[in-house]
Amino acid sequence: MYLISLNVSMGQENLSYIDESDPVGVSKVYQDSLNAKLLKDIDNRPVAQYLVAPSLTPEYILILEKEGNDFFLTYRILNQNYWLSKRREKITVETIRKQVDAMHAIGLRRLFEASMKNKTRDDRPGHDGTTYYFLVLTDKETTERAKVWSPRKGTRTKKLTEICEKYIAVFRTKKEFPAELLTEMEELLATYK
Repeated sequence: MYLISLNVSMGQENLSYIDESDPVGVSKVYQDSLNAKLLKDIDNRPVAQYLVAPSLTPEYILILEKEGNDFFLTYRILNQNYWLSKRREKITVETIRKQVDAMHAIGLRRLFEASMKNKTRDDRPGHDGTTYYFLVLTDKETTERAKVWSPRKGTRTKKLTEICEKYIAVFRTKKEFPAELLTEMEELLATYK
């Protein structure tokens, strides 16, 4: 028991690699079909993406897109948990799209890119709790992906998820994205240097 709790308490300061060579198993099939459901009808190549897969509540995604010189954040949430659903074809997706200024968009992309540079291997299974998946299109036009499972309070990965959740919270309001988020992103970004 001591070794298990020690393993759980370590790590999570950095995002972990997504093993692309993993044989197709239940979680791979789930992830691919969940992505297909959440990304259906998304035409643009995302600049950044934050996908949240909780154990019991509906999965959702935040997508940063660029169209010409404009940036948009798209929030999509399922009406029920995809993993637990017996009738996945009946699941619907709610979509909210909002334009975001370049300062927020570039800050978010820079933060995602910086967080990818410190990826580690984390082979702990994540069944109960929440798995967070991140994707960013780098300056070199390559796609980087990473994940973290239920990050601990006070870690960089927890702060990263909290910033993303604050962006999502704005979607339910008529407000603009607050300037305080820029400050939070810059403070977290400084910890990656």
